[in-house]
Amino acid sequence: MSRQICWILALASLLWAASRVTTAAEIEWLGGVSNDATDSANWVGGVAPGGSDRAVFRADGSAATPDVGANNVAWDRIRLNNIAPTTLNGTGTVTLNAGSNPAIFSEGGPIALPSVINPNITTGGVIQVNGGHSVTFNGTVTAAKVEAFGGTTSTYNGNVTVTDEFISGNAVIVFNGNYRRSTGAGLGINNSGSDITFTTLSSSDPNHPNGVDIVNLYSGHTIRNGQDNTFNDSKPWSRDGVNTFSLNGFDDNITFLGTNGGTSLNVRFGAASGANSLVWQEPLFMDGTYAVQEFEAGVDSLLLGSTASFDGTQLSKIKVNGISYSATDPMDFGQYWNLNANNFVVIRQSVPEPSTVALVCFGFVGVLVRLRSPRKGS
Repeated sequence: MSRQICWILALASLLWAASRVTTAAEIEWLGGVSNDATDSANWVGGVAPGGSDRAVFRADGSAATPDVGANNVAWDRIRLNNIAPTTLNGTGTVTLNAGSNPAIFSEGGPIALPSVINPNITTGGVIQVNGGHSVTFNGTVTAAKVEAFGGTTSTYNGNVTVTDEFISGNAVIVFNGNYRRSTGAGLGINNSGSDITFTTLSSSDPNHPNGVDIVNLYSGHTIRNGQDNTFNDSKPWSRDGVNTFSLNGFDDNITFLGTNGGTSLNVRFGAASGANSLVWQEPLFMDGTYAVQEFEAGVDSLLLGSTASFDGTQLSKIKVNGISYSATDPMDFGQYWNLNANNFVVIRQSVPEPSTVALVCFGFVGVLVRLRSPRKGS
């Protein structure tokens, strides 16, 4: 008898689970009655989305702007499939169960302006901005991962907390708040072609509370300072291809800048004129090459070796504005760079020795004399 009861209970559980799957739906915002996103009358079919339903916003003539107010609501997913931007208002929290990952997915672009999500977002799923449809998040965001593709700009104005090590994408992401990894240190940026601005970084690693330790760059990515000292507890490391670390017009003090063999890291000071400084403390993991760019000689400052000295081989891997390192004047009429007594980079003009100049001039005069002398028998 007890075995029969167990089978009945198991069957009932399966039927309940199946019913939950079959009742999941994409429910589209209509806004025909009011702005209230919790009012069923504002959704197609007269049913507001629940925790297993995907809330769809198309912004193609909806009468009202959806607003969750101060309520905490649970949906499965937010889908932005628009011919125009959507604004989702509210001060509460939207929990996305992400049974159909990604938890937030934008598509249907290009659109002229980004969609805006004002409530806080909490999900164990992925946030993916895609399809030429940019999105701005004004609340706090807690998610597994952030992704950005398809010519978009993702702007996060509140703090962001993630569990995944990687940010994936080929588009622009701006973190104006703190970006925190809650499952340890380490951050990787993969795919190719992302341009990501960080303001502050943090992790749950007690050894790196104000950073993520290593920022691994995998082919063609740019990371930027959003303020001074963004990366002072996070070390950019080019793992594949050519990547860029941009001060973006700010200052920073970094333990080291790493490169794998066969890779290169551009170290960019910023296109706008003005004094910027970088302290590169130690010459660690320098297996590739470096191109310091947009360095304003006599205005910007680059200090190499505040805690450990660089040797000549390591310095030779660095070009400053395309100029090569030389410990002494190569006397070739060109420019070179080296370090002053305080280990700051100085760009210098090569000046040949006077005897060398005189020899060159004497040789040139000799050639002229030979050219002007009449040949025998003329």
